[in-house]
Amino acid sequence: MTAWLTENVLVITVVEPGCRTLQVKPHLGDLEWVEGTFPTPHGVVRVRHERLPNGEIGSQIDVPKEVKIIR
Repeated sequence: MTAWLTENVLVITVVEPGCRTLQVKPHLGDLEWVEGTFPTPHGVVRVRHERLPNGEIGSQIDVPKEVKIIR
């Protein structure tokens, strides 16, 4: 279940070997919010996506300093 959540809802994808660059593109479907973690060699990435009142998705992403996030 955890791998499915990361791959299909949080949508965290490794872009660069060693997890130095990750892409995050949430797909909440009918969910109001989702949160999870993604382990990297540099530490844990913590992600929370939440549907805002205007229908857009707001994201809070906490990453180790060695990791770059692209959207």
